Amino acid sequence: MDERDLELREKEQIIKIMKNIIKQMAKEIEHLKKELEEKEVNIKKY
Repeated sequence: MDERDLELREKEQIIKIMKNIIKQMAKEIEHLKKELEEKEVNIKKY
């Protein structure tokens, strides 16, 4: 286990965390899109 192995593992961890954050954001965006679409439908009803 040398310095470079450690750096690589740290970077892999960071990438994993970033991917999880992006996944969460994507879910949030989908949720907001659905909310917006529902509101647009409601506006069109009036």
